[in-house]
Amino acid sequence: MNGIRPTPCHQVLVTRNEPNERNEIHLEIVFAVDPDEMCIQVLDDFTASVNLGSLPEGESFTVWVNGVQVYEFTA
Repeated sequence: MNGIRPTPCHQVLVTRNEPNERNEIHLEIVFAVDPDEMCIQVLDDFTASVNLGSLPEGESFTVWVNGVQVYEFTA
């Protein structure tokens, strides 16, 4: 996934849940930053990979990020 961090000092933190009974995979993405750290105020592109684990072949899944459906695929 691609996005923009508020500053280069912000860390991207991703939490992944196992697929639910509707084959929805929910991800929560948040940014963490040390408030005492000096950092240039500039938007910063980022790319993050998320391992979805081992999924049953032939089943369809949807991926949700922070409550919004963003992707659909068949394993």
